[in-house]
Amino acid sequence: MSGWSAITWDVARAGGFTAFLLLTLSVALGLALSLQLQAPRWPRLINNELHNFVTVVTLVFIGIHVLAVWLDPFTQFGGAEIFLPFVSHYRPLWMGLGIVAAYLALAIALSVYIRPRIGYAWWRRLHYLTFVVYALTLAHGVATGSDTRTWWGIAIYGGSALLVTALLWRRFSRPIAPGGRAHPALANLTLAGAVILFVWALLGPLQSNWNTSANNGNGSGQRSSAQVALISDVELTSARTSIPKASIPTIEAAILPSTEAPEEEAGERETP
Repeated sequence: MSGWSAITWDVARAGGFTAFLLLTLSVALGLALSLQLQAPRWPRLINNELHNFVTVVTLVFIGIHVLAVWLDPFTQFGGAEIFLPFVSHYRPLWMGLGIVAAYLALAIALSVYIRPRIGYAWWRRLHYLTFVVYALTLAHGVATGSDTRTWWGIAIYGGSALLVTALLWRRFSRPIAPGGRAHPALANLTLAGAVILFVWALLGPLQSNWNTSANNGNGSGQRSSAQVALISDVELTSARTSIPKASIPTIEAAILPSTEAPEEEAGERETP
């Protein structure tokens, strides 16, 4: 592994985990504010200013993670694969979920600037999408991360899911204020979702053969320079000879298998 590849790889991994931990903190702070979890004897540490600051820093680290993945010479993602969901050559479904989550997170963060136009009630409803962002990000990290099966990776993902599930269940299971009402159906749905996520992770990403099924059998996900050159030559030839665009994936598919990295190399490098 070259020095530059090692740098981009480590930055991508560190940036991804930092962004996920900050997202967990942001969601937990929002739920704590909603639950009014503030002891009178302690300084008022949980407030909207802290929540907004953590959200902004989360977006910064999402940007660092995306940029490092884009610049990584191992996977050689194209611009479309980075910014368009579900078109990646590597684990397209799970990479796509992360891209969708990033766009939703950006939209929620920017919604503060249109709050005067849409009103506070609709702005609060829009913020419920934060839970969708969290769920998509968790699935993206677990399904694509190279550190998912490490003890500390399991601890981070599991601890985060446990914290958010507990706070969300508390939010729905009991009234917040006198005269309020509980939402037992939503509380039960929260627990059911956590169980489904646990079973999926146990039977999928935590299994040793997950890379094969998640990556559609395309090896470790590395796109070699020879493959990139061959694909570029095919695209250039098609442009000169007016080959229909629909035939390009067929030509690319015929080229890729012969130079694909063997499955045994998947343990050495996987996309964060």
